[in-house]
Amino acid sequence: MKSSDVNLKKLEELKGLGMSIHLDDFGTGYSSLSYLNSLPIDRVKIDKSFVDVMLQSEKERKIIETIMSLAHNIGLQVVAEGVEKQEQFEMLVQNNCIMIQDNEKIMKEVKYMIKITSDSTCDLSPEILTNYNISLMPLHVVIDEQDFRDGVDITPTDIFKYVGEQGKSCKTTAVNTFEYENFFKEMSPNYEAVIHICLGSDFSSSYQNAKIASESYSNVYIIDSKNLSTGSGHIVYEAAILAKEGYPVEVICDKLEELIPKVDASFVIDKMDYLRKGGRCS
Repeated sequence: MKSSDVNLKKLEELKGLGMSIHLDDFGTGYSSLSYLNSLPIDRVKIDKSFVDVMLQSEKERKIIETIMSLAHNIGLQVVAEGVEKQEQFEMLVQNNCIMIQDNEKIMKEVKYMIKITSDSTCDLSPEILTNYNISLMPLHVVIDEQDFRDGVDITPTDIFKYVGEQGKSCKTTAVNTFEYENFFKEMSPNYEAVIHICLGSDFSSSYQNAKIASESYSNVYIIDSKNLSTGSGHIVYEAAILAKEGYPVEVICDKLEELIPKVDASFVIDKMDYLRKGGRCS
């Protein structure tokens, strides 16, 4: 690497701007082992030539595992390129390969191994829910003692009509444990793991109910968003991106716990009518 001091300074400047530095084609003549020590690298990309033969013998598999272990032991993340088979995908994920570059063929063959679900109050658009395979657990909306399921039996437009135009009282109630159990029972067998992100525990008992319901399922993880509306929606969206990129469930949960304290949803109201009718103020 010519002018290494100059290049090193430029790389440090890029990291200072928030960019991550990847060591491409690791293990070939283009990427020296010494770069792991001399450059400010964040991720190691396993060369496709290793991925292509990783299933052919125990030796080839051990080479891949050794590269990943080396990277993890010095605090680096691992990316694999050219993944074309489900067996390759599954082995890489099991070894905490956080990002897998693949073609459309493998994505059609491999189901989402980690399912992201959320309470309906995350307020994500239908497009995001569809594109990232996110399923929602509807909270209850009670209007004059009549119970509706949020997003199923009633929409925000309906609520404004009932409360604003007709003056009816409107309250929300948490999802109960039995409903969560049925929800997780449907999701759990179809995925390696299910991560359910709840409305903040300070706002609802949904989180506590979901935690109790999840005790029957070893692959269901409950996250307290400590937020509501678009605040929890941001956390759900980030989780869905990580799941789609192939991150292991433990890594996703850790990253969400790091993100949650940094997310704070605020809003300004122009009148107290809805809060009073919902029992939030008097």
